[in-house]
Amino acid sequence: MPSLFPGMDPYLEQPDLWKECHTALIYLIHAQLNSRLPDGYTASTDIHVWLQEADAESRRVRREPDVFVSEVPTSSAATAVQSKQWAAPAEIVLPVVARRGHRYVTIRDKADNRVITAIEILSPANKAGGPDRDAYLAKRDDYFLAQVNLVEIDFLRSGVRPPLGDQTPERFAYYIMVCRNTQFPRAAFWSFGVRDAIPEIPVPLKPEDPDCPLDLKACL
Repeated sequence: MPSLFPGMDPYLEQPDLWKECHTALIYLIHAQLNSRLPDGYTASTDIHVWLQEADAESRRVRREPDVFVSEVPTSSAATAVQSKQWAAPAEIVLPVVARRGHRYVTIRDKADNRVITAIEILSPANKAGGPDRDAYLAKRDDYFLAQVNLVEIDFLRSGVRPPLGDQTPERFAYYIMVCRNTQFPRAAFWSFGVRDAIPEIPVPLKPEDPDCPLDLKACL
């Protein structure tokens, strides 16, 4: 059934619907871009993965250990001798570590697989205080430092938005930001309400190439 709203459907913001909506948006954006991108570019879906301790006080990006130790089968007698010889005076319980992830779209240069543009759709965790928000803001800064074009989409009215500067309107429901690496810290900004149509936006590529249009309404 078609949505009754010309733009974003606010019912999709409900927590039990948003996760599925976010995933569908990512894949539909990916498919639309690949049908429109000029030769030399490809869009893909990626996932930013980190490990988070149960107390949510610290996190780190997933890395491989420096040294691997392989298990070698041993006899039960040898195991008993080893346990007795190397018995520790105490036992501790390590904090439980959860694997977390956030999916997004990247546009890469086929020649060298370099990321040219990232497209991020904010989630409730990105807009709530805590380590999930901190991780997203750190990744956002990484895009700017690496001179990657960033398209940031906020289809959620609740929560605290990422820093947007002082020139944004005082009140708005949703926004799309397009930050070109050649114009940072300036960025194009579209804000709109529940009753407004979602604008078609330009997705920047390399400076010498024309933008790729993205119709977000067609993805909802």
